[in-house]
Amino acid sequence: MPPHGPDGAALTDAAAQHAQWAAHGGPNPIFGGLMFLLFLLLVAGTLVYLRRTGQLGALPWARRPTSPEHEAREILATRFATGDLSSDEFLERASVLNWTPGVEPLPVPRGRKR
Repeated sequence: MPPHGPDGAALTDAAAQHAQWAAHGGPNPIFGGLMFLLFLLLVAGTLVYLRRTGQLGALPWARRPTSPEHEAREILATRFATGDLSSDEFLERASVLNWTPGVEPLPVPRGRKR
């Protein structure tokens, strides 16, 4: 004779298994929470690994906007590297930018956060 529900109707096999499972305590809510935390740790660990190996660039909120002078230096260096400019033209244009190629300017000190 098949198991019956609280209303006296016969249960299907799946419903009977569910009823038996629920009668013995059902799922453990702590297990679900632990699995979620494990998943978050896995995602965080993957992001840290990718960031440290250089496969993940700077995060959008951590990127600093580049100055127009820096972009001009990059364009000038690229044009020189591709052969569009001679060395004299390159040095002349670099001096207009107040830039000594091969020497990076010191970073501007930032104010202390209080």
